[in-house]
Amino acid sequence: LEIIFKAIDDSGDGIITEARMNEILSNQKIAAYFQTLDLDVHEGAALFHLLDNGDGEAAHSQRRW
Repeated sequence: LEIIFKAIDDSGDGIITEARMNEILSNQKIAAYFQTLDLDVHEGAALFHLLDNGDGEAAHSQRRW
């Protein structure tokens, strides 16, 4: 998960917003990658909500994995 987090965090600030996650998940290449992992992109959105501490952001410093 840490590798995926860092790949999504293109700004390098250690924070992924829900909007950024939605942007990433709408990318066809990402959707294909998720399929190779036997995941649906909707599961990626659910993952974001598990990592979010309620403020609409998933912070690397507050990771739960």
